[in-house]
Amino acid sequence: MGILKGLSKVFSGKDKTEANEDSELPSFAENLKLEVDGERIAESSDGLLYVNYQELGGFEFMNLMIFSRINIRTKSHCKILFSGSSNLELTSDEEEIESDNSNPAKIWITTMSFDISKDQTKYISSKVADKITLSYKKKTLVFKTVK
Repeated sequence: MGILKGLSKVFSGKDKTEANEDSELPSFAENLKLEVDGERIAESSDGLLYVNYQELGGFEFMNLMIFSRINIRTKSHCKILFSGSSNLELTSDEEEIESDNSNPAKIWITTMSFDISKDQTKYISSKVADKITLSYKKKTLVFKTVK
């Protein structure tokens, strides 16, 4: 099964697996990891969350990529909360965020950037958080972290 067909099947709700303590994502999700520039840090029944880091002009940035069946659109920033033994909340750099549709896969791809410090990068990389909550408008998406 091709990556795009597999994504289409899962994110359209057909053969969808619920993200709980014992479930695993289908094998095509592992193949997707090879195609994305970043590390998969969280998953849920709504999608996958990838992150990569970049330094520009002496500033650290975290780039977040969400592959989901949900169209995220807002004109007033997104917030992301890393919850665990300690919490970390970040606000997106961009005010207006809009998902791009991937027609062949029937999924939405959302990217956003966050200004972060070295300590915050260490916190995220250490995978202390158990769940990651993305908030926009009056909606929330909850992801379970991949350890």
